[in-house]
Amino acid sequence: MKTPTRRILPSLAVVLIWLLASCGGGQAPTTPPPVVDGATLSEIRGAVEIKNPGQEGFSSAENGMSLQVGGELRTGENGYARLDLSTGTLIRMAPNTSFMLVSNEPTDDGLLSRLQVELGQIWIALTGGEVEVETPSGVAAVRGSHLMIWVDPATLDVWVNCFEGECGADNGDLLGLTGGQGTILYFFTDGNPPPPELRLLTWDEFLAWVEVMPEYQSLLPDIIATLTAMAPPPPPAPPLPTATVPPAEPACTLQLLSPANGADLPESGAVTFTWNPQEGAGSYLVTFTSSGGAMNSFSATGSSLTRYIESLPTAGAYSWQVTALDAYGQEICSTGPSTFSKPQSAPPPPPVTTEAPAAPPNNTVFTYLSGPFDPTYPPGQYCSQYFAVGVTDVEGVKNVWLAFKIYNYLGDLIASGQVPLPYDTDGFWAGQVLIMAVYGDVVTWNFLAEDNLGNFAASTWYSYTDIGCILP
Repeated sequence: MKTPTRRILPSLAVVLIWLLASCGGGQAPTTPPPVVDGATLSEIRGAVEIKNPGQEGFSSAENGMSLQVGGELRTGENGYARLDLSTGTLIRMAPNTSFMLVSNEPTDDGLLSRLQVELGQIWIALTGGEVEVETPSGVAAVRGSHLMIWVDPATLDVWVNCFEGECGADNGDLLGLTGGQGTILYFFTDGNPPPPELRLLTWDEFLAWVEVMPEYQSLLPDIIATLTAMAPPPPPAPPLPTATVPPAEPACTLQLLSPANGADLPESGAVTFTWNPQEGAGSYLVTFTSSGGAMNSFSATGSSLTRYIESLPTAGAYSWQVTALDAYGQEICSTGPSTFSKPQSAPPPPPVTTEAPAAPPNNTVFTYLSGPFDPTYPPGQYCSQYFAVGVTDVEGVKNVWLAFKIYNYLGDLIASGQVPLPYDTDGFWAGQVLIMAVYGDVVTWNFLAEDNLGNFAASTWYSYTDIGCILP
């Protein structure tokens, strides 16, 4: 194969549309100050061994130890560990991972840390400097970003997932990545490997990342917003295998308790779904599937979930099942499906809007308002939808936004936001926007504009009911 060489990551020109939901974004918490010349170990779980320069062999690692430059760390079948670099960068290691801190070198942009991963899986949350990771199949680089690297123990192919910021993958051919994108570096012993190709990360991969890196849950709304700006890449590769997950222990005791299989539920009111607790479970994922195939999943920390049945408004048969997850978001086991049926629920009341939109100045005209009306993407079926508007003003148009509000089936306002739309061409502003409503929610939306004199105008409000959106 071609020998990977280090290259400076190119500047990635990406239009970012930031989702300003009512909950808002946040900053990741600070980490304890690590050792300047190495990395500090913490949150050790299971079998973790360390060998620093000058040591003859590996010894058991303990919280608070320092991994020095040139030192190695390895995890066993059930081993997990966290490392904090001197820049504040956080690294987590999965089971069956072999890791070396190769070097820390000062650069004009901060500290450049070089790592080596021969086997296993690591997650990197970069808060300063730059990190390069050498693997059997190439080099992955991160700068101001969040990255996952997994080395397939069977093939030595390397999966590179960029969750936020700027990343890169190089096996002799360099591919720049940004948030929501990934690639595979294929292992070759003879000849040149194929150049890395872009793939789109799945929603499940993002949820698994947040489970593994709980410190960065507050950043998820902003990271979701960056996905709205991405052009669809080529068809995604097969799902990431989970070979690094240790065998499930102990045996699965998960069992659905109530409501009974085949139960007839009322058309309205709260219904509690219960199951046996599973030893080792940190949380549970409860999934409801309608007869038409629409799926909705909810997280629970205990062994029950209470939902108003109106949130499943369609009459007919449903199935539900529960999956137990460990503290790192990895699946322990799942139940089989259980069924229930219910009559048609009353439709959700229309949203109550107390404020009137701003009175538009006489000079502003909205034309060609376009929302989720394309028959290829029915309203509410796809979470990410295309919005476009033409705006004219004699004073010139400075900014255009898409404003939205989300109401639940009771008519309560549960989220709102304003998303800036980028300028397209010929007086049009357009963009793909991800609105995370759930089944039965009512979404209202309109366009806002500002002219060069600071006057604001608002278009008519529109609405649609979410029918269980999926990510296209």
